[in-house]
Amino acid sequence: MECINTSLPEYQTLLRMSGLHEDILYAEVADFMDKHGRFPNLDEIPGANSSKYLEESLHMVNGSANIEDLLAITGAENITDATIALNDLHKDLEIKIFPLNTAAVVYYQRRPSPYMIRSEEEHPVTNAPNTQLVFSNMFTKLREQYGIAFNQICDKDLEKWQDIPEVQTAKAFVSNGEVYINTDLADIDAPIHEMTHILLGSVRFKHPDLYWDLVKKAKDFDHFEERLAQYPNMTREDAMEEIFVEEVGRYLSGLHSAIEDFPENIQYELHYNIKRLLDSVLMGQDSVKSIPNEDLYNLTLPQLTTYVNSMIMQPFNLVGLDEASQHRMLANTKSDLMSKGYLTEDCE
Repeated sequence: MECINTSLPEYQTLLRMSGLHEDILYAEVADFMDKHGRFPNLDEIPGANSSKYLEESLHMVNGSANIEDLLAITGAENITDATIALNDLHKDLEIKIFPLNTAAVVYYQRRPSPYMIRSEEEHPVTNAPNTQLVFSNMFTKLREQYGIAFNQICDKDLEKWQDIPEVQTAKAFVSNGEVYINTDLADIDAPIHEMTHILLGSVRFKHPDLYWDLVKKAKDFDHFEERLAQYPNMTREDAMEEIFVEEVGRYLSGLHSAIEDFPENIQYELHYNIKRLLDSVLMGQDSVKSIPNEDLYNLTLPQLTTYVNSMIMQPFNLVGLDEASQHRMLANTKSDLMSKGYLTEDCE
């Protein structure tokens, strides 16, 4: 078992945030480092719960934090950036911030985990959900809470790429280093591995050095030059990325792929980031990490929704907390803060 230097700042921060006894954390970290060669994230540690650390670090009172303090502590310039920073740090939680006046409600919930007991409750998928609305809410949530951005387009926007025939029928493509999703063609009933552009978004935005190092390996794939010639109207960089995405898609679907030759720790990082992205979108009562890889990537989004007990397909609750609950929670919190003198009403 790996010997851990417990005086390292990284380890001490993990200890304070995890809420676990030091002996338990040490055993978990040592075992994880043996397998993956790095410290685990909070959502990779059984039983970790950083909610207490979150409340203490933000000086929260009755579920709220002072906005000036919140921005200063996170080093952010606005609430959106602060939300992204907190979700990046507290990987075991999903955090939303609702600004009031000088204070903001900080709502959090624990992310689904394979270490939790599976829920027996099921949320059936709404019949014929609005595909564009589902994708729109997915992308909005990923951008605002996790800083993962995609360009959402439809068929009428394709005139911009009229000289690139392969784009006209693509569900997703890369152009000038940016990812575009055509929601007129993208299909929520397609197997998850066909959403590889979206699935790799987490790696692309959160670990760009790792992502581009992997993309560059496309030059070593079999028949690379022939495959490159399939994208004559794309820049070389965009074409390389398309080849890499295609290869990852094959890998996820269970077909033979050059990704199989990547080191085990790199394959783990791909799966970890993709599954985290899926859990971020679904925020079900259960985690996709409890599904074997050979099954997970061949399921559709509605099938996953049912399996993990997610509300994403419900028309009233496509991105988590429904609007009525948000308004009720904010009204109650605002009233409580004002009654205790923590918040004043600006009547100007």
